[in-house]
Amino acid sequence: MKKVWIYKRAGVRGWWVGWYESGKRKAKSLPTKELAEHFKQIKYTQLNSDVFTGIVVADWQQMIAEYREAKKVQGVTEGTLYEIALSLRNFERLVGKCNSKQITQSAIDKFILQRRTEVSRPTLNKDIRNLKTFINWCRSNIRRGNMPGQQRQPLSGGQNRSKWLSIKYFPPPPKKKNKKGRIIEIFS
Repeated sequence: MKKVWIYKRAGVRGWWVGWYESGKRKAKSLPTKELAEHFKQIKYTQLNSDVFTGIVVADWQQMIAEYREAKKVQGVTEGTLYEIALSLRNFERLVGKCNSKQITQSAIDKFILQRRTEVSRPTLNKDIRNLKTFINWCRSNIRRGNMPGQQRQPLSGGQNRSKWLSIKYFPPPPKKKNKKGRIIEIFS
């Protein structure tokens, strides 16, 4: 069972919520103790449930194959799929095969600088556009663990904790009033 704690730092305004995730200590600052308590309960439920919340690392070939299948399902024509494949093949040729964690801004900049010397400006823009849509697709599918072929490890623990995701285990979010006296819900 993973623990989440609340603490107040000396000389710093606000309350802090701390926890360990993937072996690293994480912390978040919140303005009031009520908000910190509420965030603590949400984070505790996330960490101790069977819901996957971490980052998934996928290799280059798997990302390309899944992206191509997703585009086919969307009804993209073969000509467009060919253009996308060419752009990604050029990225692979100039930067190398990257996994999902290795695709960084510096890798993209390296691709743009090297590709600029090879092709015209409209072709470079097409490659950048194709790469941008690929990376956005990866961010929304791979980082959340939504790829169909991806193996996920359940979090440790013997019992099924999916019952914790029921709404009754989440307390209502704290409310505060704005300057006009209207109640504002926080975290909604």
